[in-house]
Amino acid sequence: MRSSGTPWVILSLVSIAAAAVPASASFHAFGVNEVYSDPSGNVQFIELHERFGTDFEGFFTGISIVSNAHTYTFQTDLPSQSTANKFVLLGTADYAAIPGVPAPNFTIPASFFNPAGDTLTYGGFADTITFGAVPANPLQSLNRSGDTMIPASATPTDFAGDSGSVPEPTGVAVLAVAGVLLVRRRRVR
Repeated sequence: MRSSGTPWVILSLVSIAAAAVPASASFHAFGVNEVYSDPSGNVQFIELHERFGTDFEGFFTGISIVSNAHTYTFQTDLPSQSTANKFVLLGTADYAAIPGVPAPNFTIPASFFNPAGDTLTYGGFADTITFGAVPANPLQSLNRSGDTMIPASATPTDFAGDSGSVPEPTGVAVLAVAGVLLVRRRRVR
């Protein structure tokens, strides 16, 4: 007697059900949202933002962010898989040393990206953005607007939701920034 085909029907139904399950969560819903650098590149931050309202996107271990000259590979996952609309902050040690700024979730090396302009690629295929020079104004960063980066207030936000601003430099730092602005102004004329 021939089989009624029941095993094939069951196998087909299981295959259809498996295909209906959403793809595994990962890291791909994050993208570069904001970049900041002082002229030296010692104080830098990169803010990533989960763009689609998706949870379970915090599997960062082994994922990289790449500039034209450097690669940073995440050594740990995010502290929670509640990632919808959250931010992740990468910052240099000199950024982290500024009193009152949100603490970086990950520490990147100084001069990770070129303040004169660079390309950042996150997660291989998840996001790539190219930008020009960061603003000379120490209170401004480049913020994502669609596929471009535009000058706006520097407002880093970390994964916990702590947000702040980069304080205006004082003393010698102000003189150095003023010198850079003066040199840039003379070149324009």
